[in-house]
Amino acid sequence: MRFNRIIANLFFLFFLIEGAIVAQPIDKKNSDKKMVTSMDENTRAKVMDQIQAEQYANEIAKYSQEMCPLKSGDIIIDSIVYDYRNLIYYGHLEFSEQMMNHPEAIKASLRDQMVFAGSESSIFTTLAQLNSGWRVDYQVLKADTTITVLFTPEEIKEMVSSSAAVSERDRALYALNATVKTTNANLPRMIDSITRLDSVGIKKGNFVHYYTILNQFEMVKKNKAALEQIIRMQFITSQDVQTKYLLLLCVRAGYGICHCYTPASSDLKQPKKSEIINICISKKELKEMVK
Repeated sequence: MRFNRIIANLFFLFFLIEGAIVAQPIDKKNSDKKMVTSMDENTRAKVMDQIQAEQYANEIAKYSQEMCPLKSGDIIIDSIVYDYRNLIYYGHLEFSEQMMNHPEAIKASLRDQMVFAGSESSIFTTLAQLNSGWRVDYQVLKADTTITVLFTPEEIKEMVSSSAAVSERDRALYALNATVKTTNANLPRMIDSITRLDSVGIKKGNFVHYYTILNQFEMVKKNKAALEQIIRMQFITSQDVQTKYLLLLCVRAGYGICHCYTPASSDLKQPKKSEIINICISKKELKEMVK
């Protein structure tokens, strides 16, 4: 049935392209009166909507196959489908008391993610044109329950309108803050045998990596210039997608990137400034790197 519907749509589209006029066989008795039929505007609009919906459904299926599973905030998106009424995200997450007890906060978070999504917002632009909604179904693991968040077509149109007004810098700032949250959720971790990445953060116009040198700190400090050169070359030559994305976000936000190294300590006192190695790459330098 679906294949036949697609063929029918293409059949109608052919007439749209050809001018939507079909000439009837000439009547010899009345050859000066050619009968024509034309597709009215209402039918034309319905056909085009059907074709757009079919194309959108296929694009979403392809996107889901290529990109999922996809992390979106605290949720892992397992698959995405368009059922001609709603764009549906099927996902899961570990047990979260906040998500269980405050679904309105989750809806607000999802709205912000969409508004600040950047290139991904085109998915929702088309969704608004199709007058469709957005549904997120996520299983809360260990709680044996599924929670649904629904956005109506009217809410989608409002979100698309709000997204259009967001500046490139604001999108970058939002993404950087999301990166801080996501990265810190997986820290600390060892970078090499003596270096541990403890956290990341944003401070004084810089995206900062906070490291601890577990041993040989004085040796690292003595070779600060060499370490700085290594970091710069890693940024310049890196083919890592996440690293390139971070550099781009920092440039768009007008931020630099800093690496802050402190020695391991047996007490909880804040290390002295003389015991901290700070290596910073300015926003001007980053801009040159991402050209």
